[in-house]
Amino acid sequence: MAAFSVFYTAGLNLFSCVRDLTGKVWYPSGKAFEAWGASGHTAANYAAALTDKAGGMYQGEFDGNISPGYYIIQTFCRIGAVPADTDRPIYSEWGVWSGIAWNAVTVKTPADLAGISYAVDICNLAVSMVGGAKDKMFVTDIDNAQPGTVEEMCQKLYPLCRKEVLSEIAPPEATKYAKLSPLSANLPEIADWEYVFSLPSDLLVFGGLIDEDDHEIVYPCEWRETYLFANDLTSSDNAYAYISYTYELKDVTKYSALLALAIATKLASRLVEPLGLKDAKRIALLAEYEELAKPKAMDLAARQQYVEQDFHDSISDSTWLSSRHKYGTDFD
Repeated sequence: MAAFSVFYTAGLNLFSCVRDLTGKVWYPSGKAFEAWGASGHTAANYAAALTDKAGGMYQGEFDGNISPGYYIIQTFCRIGAVPADTDRPIYSEWGVWSGIAWNAVTVKTPADLAGISYAVDICNLAVSMVGGAKDKMFVTDIDNAQPGTVEEMCQKLYPLCRKEVLSEIAPPEATKYAKLSPLSANLPEIADWEYVFSLPSDLLVFGGLIDEDDHEIVYPCEWRETYLFANDLTSSDNAYAYISYTYELKDVTKYSALLALAIATKLASRLVEPLGLKDAKRIALLAEYEELAKPKAMDLAARQQYVEQDFHDSISDSTWLSSRHKYGTDFD
């Protein structure tokens, strides 16, 4: 086991539980994560007592039976003789368990959560991963960043990393469906395709030309920059092309915890060089992204059923040559 610390008002009876990023809680006796309340279990079955070290510091032991990965330590104030489900949560901490040591990467208390800026929170998580501390590197505003600061670095790199991760993972929360009307213009680039369509302006990655009634049916097509070429109209009324695509979802409140951590890990790897740190740190963070953060987020995306639907009926009078632009130049 390895020690972790909790900072809160002294003189209380506190206990902690370990949660994974899907919300399951660690059941020490069973050496497994489970849904809270499974098999009649209560907080008493999940609790790890904390020792009051005085001066507002408590310490607990992280269970060494837990596999390495990202977790949340959730701390409660015990009111009765034993931990109960009704005890109030007072503190939580995200971090990385290496299998040997607990490394906190961001701390949340009730006061911290008031009026929090979620994009800034991801940036601070990234800064923490590269070794930043509140007394020397702390991001408060990436919209009005001062030159030469870590905030300016995040202002430039966060949108890039967000786009990269959304494009690579294609999470359901950043998935849309759209109905596209065929263009009437006779474009020379249409080649052997019967129809040409103007793609939605917020598209990051084209998902596929699909049947509106059965999304498992995928039709042949070609995607070139801002246009789609196809031989089929796939809407239920046989009048439009029905597509799925990934868009740049900027509302961080809609991100899963795993997606937010993936973006933060990617951003951390990009911050290493401008912060003047050793390349070994960048390599380690990239490996953490590719081998841990990204696969976990992709696994969650594959298991989720919800998609955000936003239907677009789009008819453009623009020609291919006047409208073409290279994707990826707008990082706002």
